[in-house]
Amino acid sequence: MLRPRHPRPTGSSRFGALLDEDQLTGLEPARNRETLRLVLAAALTAAAAVGIGFLNSAASLTGLPVPRVRALLRRLQAAYLVQEHTPGRYRMHNLTRLYAAEQARENSATGSDDALLRLIDYYLHTAHAAAGHLDPHRDRNPLAPARPGAAPEEPADLAAALAWFTAEHLVLLDAVDIAVRSDRDRCAWLLAHALETYFDYRGHWHDWAASQHTALDAARRLADPSWQAGAHRGLGLGVRPAGEPR
Repeated sequence: MLRPRHPRPTGSSRFGALLDEDQLTGLEPARNRETLRLVLAAALTAAAAVGIGFLNSAASLTGLPVPRVRALLRRLQAAYLVQEHTPGRYRMHNLTRLYAAEQARENSATGSDDALLRLIDYYLHTAHAAAGHLDPHRDRNPLAPARPGAAPEEPADLAAALAWFTAEHLVLLDAVDIAVRSDRDRCAWLLAHALETYFDYRGHWHDWAASQHTALDAARRLADPSWQAGAHRGLGLGVRPAGEPR
């Protein structure tokens, strides 16, 4: 049985060792700050199912360019701090998640509000584009441009759109709730609307109904009668008994 040549450090000592190694080898301090920035940003969503997710969601959390985040993730992988559990999709190890959460609490100026708003824009714009492949004739509500630093994706075709929706299914439900908690009712409604096409396509009636409940509450807070009507329609479709024509 092969054994590692050196024991792997765990938890905060592992992350600290990563930073110390960079300092000892003379790498620029900015790289350390960017690495910490990525881990702290990922910790913002650790309580939900969001984690780090795809490369572009990590880039949106940090506001860093996608190539830079790819390099940082490889560096964190090499230090056993994150894992690429499926191609292009990352998650934090449990000890790293705990350390990052501690650091996020201690660092009050982490830009958490901006990070979460960029993440919401990533999911909203990508879901909007993906839904267009599932139903090219669906009603498409105009979106405001994604905020600077967000890195939404453009799925190439139906297969890519379905793969993205499937991988991010639980995360997208969390993203609707994150939008509400961030006082972004318009984004919450629009994201729930984009998810309708996928939930209908796959038959996820319970999730369809749950997201439309949230959308209806958001539309009421916005005092928008047309959006309230749209949420009522989606809610009615989502709660129909199984087997009933839709």
